[in-house]
Amino acid sequence: MRTTDTAARGREKLTAAGAAALISKAQAAAKATGTIKPAKYADGAGLHLFINERAKAYWRVKFRLRRNGKLVERLTSLGPAVGDGAISLKQARESLTAIKAELALGQDPVQQKVLRHSRQNMNAQATFEALLADWMAINKEGDEHTLGWAP
Repeated sequence: MRTTDTAARGREKLTAAGAAALISKAQAAAKATGTIKPAKYADGAGLHLFINERAKAYWRVKFRLRRNGKLVERLTSLGPAVGDGAISLKQARESLTAIKAELALGQDPVQQKVLRHSRQNMNAQATFEALLADWMAINKEGDEHTLGWAP
């Protein structure tokens, strides 16, 4: 039986400290020269740390799937490795496991990600509409709190 756990296969090449050191080194080089040569540092099973020319670091996953009978290579970003909304190496490996599970079910992880984001946006829109309806109900015309304001 084939396993999707990268640790079980001994393919985890990066450590959290090692990834942080690579990012710091790239940021120092970018600060000195303005830009650097983009680089990828593999962790295994398709997961890698990508550092672009401005020394911004992202966790990405490269995978293959069958589409219309052909093997297609895809690439998806899991998120930034540093800064706001940073994803740790552990979280990136967990996301890799989830992507491998989607692939095992015959799903395209990129399409699944788009669907998740669109559902979140629809939920946020529904929440905003509910808040607006509540506000409109509370602040209807003639209410003492509106002080004569009209849209």
